[in-house]
Parts: sequence; C-alpha cells; structure tokens
Amino acid sequence: MTGSNRVESGFNQLWTCGRTTHGVATGKVCFGVELKDKLECRSYENFGVEKHQFRVGLSSQLGDIVPGMDTLSLAIDNFGKQYVDGVGEQYFKEGTVRLNEKDKVTVAVDMDEKTVSFYRNGESLGDAIALPETLHNTTLFPTIGTRNMPFTLVTATAEGVFTPEGFTYIQDSEHKVQGPVAPESRADCEVVMMIGFPSAGKTTYVRKLVADNPDKHYNILGTSYILKRMQDAVEARKKTKNGRMGYGLVNHAENLLRIVFDLAGRRARNYIIDQHNCQSAAQRRKLSYFTGGYKRTAVAILPTEEVLKERADGIPEPERHEDLPKDLQHEMKAYLTIPSVPEQVTEVAYVDSDAESVAEAIKKYNSEGQEWLKKNRRRRSNPNHHNNRGEDTTTTTTTTTEVATRWAGTTTRETTDTAPTAEEEGTVEEDTVAAVAIGEDTVAAMAADTEVVDMEVVATGVATVTVVEDTVADTTITTTTTNVEEAGADTKHHSSLRHLATLQPSNTSGYTIQTFCSDL
Repeated sequence: MTGSNRVESGFNQLWTCGRTTHGVATGKVCFGVELKDKLECRSYENFGVEKHQFRVGLSSQLGDIVPGMDTLSLAIDNFGKQYVDGVGEQYFKEGTVRLNEKDKVTVAVDMDEKTVSFYRNGESLGDAIALPETLHNTTLFPTIGTRNMPFTLVTATAEGVFTPEGFTYIQDSEHKVQGPVAPESRADCEVVMMIGFPSAGKTTYVRKLVADNPDKHYNILGTSYILKRMQDAVEARKKTKNGRMGYGLVNHAENLLRIVFDLAGRRARNYIIDQHNCQSAAQRRKLSYFTGGYKRTAVAILPTEEVLKERADGIPEPERHEDLPKDLQHEMKAYLTIPSVPEQVTEVAYVDSDAESVAEAIKKYNSEGQEWLKKNRRRRSNPNHHNNRGEDTTTTTTTTTEVATRWAGTTTRETTDTAPTAEEEGTVEEDTVAAVAIGEDTVAAMAADTEVVDMEVVATGVATVTVVEDTVADTTITTTTTNVEEAGADTKHHSSLRHLATLQPSNTSGYTIQTFCSDL
C-alpha cells in the first residue's frame, strides 16, 4: 500500500497521518516503510519550516494521530530524532545521515520485552527504545505521519524485504489484533455541533465527550485542530510577529478547514465541530456537508459573562488563543442563534442551563451586539473616486476594521449604517473577516460563503474576479467584476485572498457583485 498527502491549497503544510487496521498486543511483530521521491511543492511558510518530514512508529487508539505528539505514541523522524512521551531527542547514531528517498525503514516491536527497534536498509539506526508505561498493556498500531514524503507500507514478508531475527511481519502474525471498524453507513454516524463564545468551555466538553465515548472514535473538526497539524509553521510565524500568530495564518487554516468539511461529509464517521458556530449562516453551511442520514445534534454552552471571564482566566497559557477583536466579539453577540429543531438538528443540549434561560440570554446578547455595532462600526472612504458625472463622491463600507489590515474596492453609491434586516441577519460568519455594506439598494450580504474561484491581474491596479455561490438567495450564480483596485498586495493567485461582497439589484442580470479584497 502506498500513501502520500495532498499538496494543493496549502495542504502541504499539514501532517497527513494514519494507523493500520490491525495492531499488536503480544509477541514480536514488525512492519516497514519504503520512502519514495519527495513531492515538490511551494511552502506556505518560507522561513525555517521543513517542507519534507516523515515519522513512523506506534500508537494506541486513544493517542494523537500524529505519531510522537503525546504520551500514547512513539516514533522516529527522518532527521534522526526519537519521540517518546511527546518529547523529541537525538536517536540516530553519531554520523548517521537522515532518511532519504529509497530508504527502507523497518520497525520491530517486542511486546514481551516492551522495546521498539528501528532499522534502515537492514542496519540498526540506534539502541532499542523502551516503551513508556503509558504504552504497556495496550494494543499498539503501526502509525505513519508524512509531509510531502510519499511511502509504501510493508506489512508482509516478501522477496528483498528485511526481517529482523525472531520477528514476524504483522500481516503474517497470529498475534495481530483487529482495530476499530468504521460505521457501515452515514445513518450509523452522528455529528455534534458545539455552540458558544470563546472560552465558554466547548473544548473541555469535547474532551470529556471523547473520553466518555471511546467506542465512537470521534473526529474533531475545527480551526485550532488544523493549526495543530501545522504547529511548526505557527511557531515560525510567531517569531516574526512578536509572539502573535497573525490572522493570515488563521485565515489559511479556515480555508483548509472548508475543504476538510467537504471531505468529511463523504465518509461515514462520527464528528464533532468544535468551533464558535454562533451564527445561522455558519451553522447552516457546516451542517449542510453532513447529509444522507447523519444524526445531527447541537450542544450550546452559554454561561453568564462572569462565569465566561472566570473560565477564560483559567485556561492554561499554552492553550490560550489570541483575543478576537471587539468587532467580531459583538458580531457573535448580534447574530447569536440556536439551530432549529428538527429542520437543522434533531436535538439541542444545553450545558449548565436550559432552553428558556438560553433564549432570554440570546435576546440580551443580540440587543447588546447590534447596538454596539450600530454605534462603533467605522467607515473607510475613497476620496479619489468619481461618479459618472465627474463629481467627487465619498465611498464608504462598513467593516470589521480591527481585523482587516488592507482593503481594496470601490462602489458606485454611498452606503449608510442601518440596523441589519431580517434577510441580512446571520449572513456574516464569526470565523472570517466580514465587511457588510448596508444601503437602501442592498438586498443581502455575502461574506464567508462566497468563494474566489479565479483571479487574474489584467492591468496595474485592476483585477478580474470570478465568484460563485450566493448562500443568501440559496442559488448559485457566476459573474465577473472589474475595476477592483489593489491595495498593495500581490493578488495574482494569492492563497490567502478573501473577498466580501454585497448584492444589489440590476436591471440586466438580476445582480451585480461589488467585491472588496483583503490580504490578511
């Protein structure tokens, strides 16, 4: 069996990992991998992040899927390090070169002596590694993690395959143990959507849910889990931004997560969506990936502001996230809602509260958030813009200015701040930057669910953008707009480009799209 990772759309920065379907709890068993030619790809980060990485080892079913990341796995990497109890240290003998293409690595685990040995092309790479106590008396599964280094997995004896003395390949071993079996259909699966503000206790709840239901083998979906799979890129970015990760990397992770949602919905698995999910548009979009029989439920955690602050203060420093700008915090409040039953989910569970109390709290949050946004949204004008009569006009857009670092865009009429209409409520998603232009002709706002499918710079400061998917009108449209002024960013096929738009009536095509581009 051969394996590799996706490289398009920035997936080359993520660890792609997997376990075998069978493991071992007793006896002396081995398996191997043969490294193939490295994938050529452009690194999203080009400052000290290794593009080609590989890990091989063993883990329990309860361990992190990336081998060597926690106390429930053990592994070595292509640079010669061993990872035990989540700590890396030198393993290869002095003078040994790193693993390269065509190398054949053999892993031999002695469950009786509680040791693991590694070989390259039949030669020992170092002393046998003692299994930590966390891996005693459990079934261990061959586990591989790769980043742009394809491989072939060897699980059975064959001609030319090295076999350590006294060991048997796992496929031929009488000691192999069948691992978890995937559900037969989506009707046997469930999707749990978490709902709550930052620091409300969602992740704590998720960890307990996973621990209490090991037989369900939940897959957790969320931006923080994507960032965890590209931790070295995160740390490298922090070094250049005074310890802050920056919204560009978060935006990149969000784009990857959208693709992951699409892939996840095609597989019969149990999922937990561990994000804020406060707004209706985000809830509808994410749940729409899971059709065909999934049992969809929601868990709302909406503590009082006093409890929220107390829980935020109690988060350990390594697990703290950067504070959201006030604009986004109040947008969450303004558009906070609970999915409808049974149209969207089969049930909603309320933690530390009940449905009536949550309904009252939501009304309060909605009022506070909308009032704050009405008073504090700032405007961005373009004094160089002229209308068709040659007269100077002031062009404004309502933006979440604390997040957006550079904006570009023009519109043909002045916009004014007003309270959002019923059609507009819930259309701005909490986990993306949102710019909403609300004017007398505006019929809806498009933000997170509008996707850039192509961009070409056709002249200096002018770009042609093709966009699709009008989630507000629940239809799909394709159109092109020009005269999008560039704001100093390289817009040609920029991986982190976002665009936000408003829909306005048009006598000819039904809608015209005005696009605002931001390079975050």
